[in-house]
Amino acid sequence: MDYNFTPEQSKFLDTVTELYTQNYVMSRLKVFETCGVPHDVAYNGDSAELDEHIPFEKGSDEYGVFMSLANTIDKRDLLASEQIYSIPNLYPQLELDGYEQIYLEIKGVMPVSVETPENGVEWTDGPVPTQELPSLTTNSPELPIENTGTLLLTDKSLIMIAPNGEPIEQISDIYEKVSHHILYNDGLIINLRDGQQIILKFTSWQNWEDMEVSDGVNQYAIVYDRMVKGNYNEDLDNLF
Repeated sequence: MDYNFTPEQSKFLDTVTELYTQNYVMSRLKVFETCGVPHDVAYNGDSAELDEHIPFEKGSDEYGVFMSLANTIDKRDLLASEQIYSIPNLYPQLELDGYEQIYLEIKGVMPVSVETPENGVEWTDGPVPTQELPSLTTNSPELPIENTGTLLLTDKSLIMIAPNGEPIEQISDIYEKVSHHILYNDGLIINLRDGQQIILKFTSWQNWEDMEVSDGVNQYAIVYDRMVKGNYNEDLDNLF
C-alpha cells in the first residue's frame, strides 16, 4: 500500500524509526518531543492537546506504526530506570533453584550457527551503543515465531525453552560466566569465560494490536546489565 505522507508525517516516522533502529533509550514523551511535539505540549498532561500535535489519525496504519515504535523505545526506558519485577514461571517442566525468579522473557529466539561472527559490536555493560547494528548472518533458515524458542533471564541463570515448553539449555551463575557479548540488530553472541559461545537469533515481529514491535537485543542487554550491577530491584528514577 502506498502512502502520500505530508512532510510533517514523514519527519515523525523517519525520526522514530531512527531512534528505534539506533537503540536510543528514552521515554515516550521524550520520543514525541524529539519527533517535533513542543516540549510544553508533550509534558503538560493534556492528552487531547498532545493528540492534536501527532500528525496521524488514530486507528490508521501509520498511527499504529508510529506508536508501536514509540512504545517500544519507551519500554527500554522503563526497563532501564524502574524496578524490574519477577514474572511467573509458566513452564511446568522448568525447575528453578530455590528462590530463583524469572525477570525477562523473550519469545522468538533460536540457537544458531553463524557464517560471519566477527562483524557485530562488542559489548560488556551499559546501554547498547546508539548506532545501527549489523545483521547476524546465519546458516539457519528463518522460522515462524511459533517454531522458535524462548529466552529467559533469571536472577541466576540464562535458560532456553524449546517451542514445546521443554528447557533445552540452562546455564547457572550466568553473570559470573560471561566474558562479553557481540551484538547484532537481530541476535547476539554470548562469549563465556571458558571459551564457549552461545549464538542466538531473534525473530522480528510486530504486534499492532498492543502497539509494540520486537526489541529482544535491547531488552536483553538492559536487563542483563541491571542483573550484573544488582540494581534490578530498585527504582533508579527515585534514588536521588
